[in-house]
Amino acid sequence: MNYKILFSDIDGTLLNSKSQISQETLKAIRSLRRSNIPFVLVSARMPKGIEPYQNQIGTHEAMICFSGALVLGPLQSNGHREIIRNIPLSSEEIQCVYSLIQPDYDITISFYNKDEWYAEALDEAILQESGITSIQPNLCELKAMIKKVEMNKMLCIGNPKHIEYLQADISKHYPKLTVYKSKSTYLEIMAPQVSKSSAMDKILEYYNFTRDITVAIGDYYNDIDMLQNAGLGVAMGNAPEDVKKYADEITASNDEDGLKLIIEKYFC
Repeated sequence: MNYKILFSDIDGTLLNSKSQISQETLKAIRSLRRSNIPFVLVSARMPKGIEPYQNQIGTHEAMICFSGALVLGPLQSNGHREIIRNIPLSSEEIQCVYSLIQPDYDITISFYNKDEWYAEALDEAILQESGITSIQPNLCELKAMIKKVEMNKMLCIGNPKHIEYLQADISKHYPKLTVYKSKSTYLEIMAPQVSKSSAMDKILEYYNFTRDITVAIGDYYNDIDMLQNAGLGVAMGNAPEDVKKYADEITASNDEDGLKLIIEKYFC
């Protein structure tokens, strides 16, 4: 198959365990430009959390943010990006989930709206996330803020057991919401109908491509629908076994340049 576009997760896929893009992987990604292959980053991160990697790579293709809640087109000459898709949580949905969490869970809550991040205090969880993304949150009273501003994503950070219980609780009371763990301590909550796969379809429409010429690569449970939606779904070697079973192919781990190997195999 002559593949024409590559969708890649960031954490655990593009980045190694030191949260860096290896030089070998970077060289392979840059080679895609010579064949005009779009390299589309797909992440639960906000745009500002994705753009530094595009800058490092040297390409500014379309991007999928908040796991599909916000889809942006390529960077234009005027410095702007077209909003291809934007699906925020409604104020009612946010307030209902916030009220469910507040009295019963020892969990840190924060919210994202496009390129803004809102948190109540710089506690250990928020400082950890800020250290990972190099982004500082806007500190505010969340209860008041969520009544005024649309949000693309609600992030809950806590003990793995608490996150597991909370996921079950939200899914029980609000089954239409998109809820998943991006890692054992992180629970992401988005609007209904948000998914990486549906966002992929919007990108494919933008580039006028079909699914069969698509490669998608990821490493975690929130990547499963993306892997299943692609012409070729690739799981990283560091992915859990429950993720690997949904992939068409398994590559090496993120510390063994698994992404580079797939680029060399199918695009070079």
